[in-house]
Amino acid sequence: MKLFLRQILVVAAAILALWTASTQSIAQDGTTPEEGKLAIDMAPFNFALLDRGRQRGKVVINLTLVVQEQRDSEMIRLRLPQIRADFLGALTSLSKHNFKVNRSIDPDLVTGYLTPFLENRIGQDKAKVYVQYAMISPT
Repeated sequence: MKLFLRQILVVAAAILALWTASTQSIAQDGTTPEEGKLAIDMAPFNFALLDRGRQRGKVVINLTLVVQEQRDSEMIRLRLPQIRADFLGALTSLSKHNFKVNRSIDPDLVTGYLTPFLENRIGQDKAKVYVQYAMISPT
């Protein structure tokens, strides 16, 4: 009976953590991609959340790149594989120090961390990164 109650509590905590993460994943300052600008939705980033060498959860983050000038869109599309590789490495590194299973992911932190990687790859002020969805599922 105790084991069954413990499992129910773990599931309830996981559901609460998922709900909290999903409701707080949009930028807290109300920032959304600009109207009339080209938005490139990237495939979701899925990776393990590791803490002291043990997997504590799985992270899913959906990002959108908003191109500031239409003329830069083709160059950005051609560099998407490199941008994706840069972002995956950066997100994995960021997750080791700043992501916790029991806390939601701060979209402003993610955007601020990824922006230099994007600007290094495509140039300054060519595109902006927006977090559309960020969630940690405990394992």
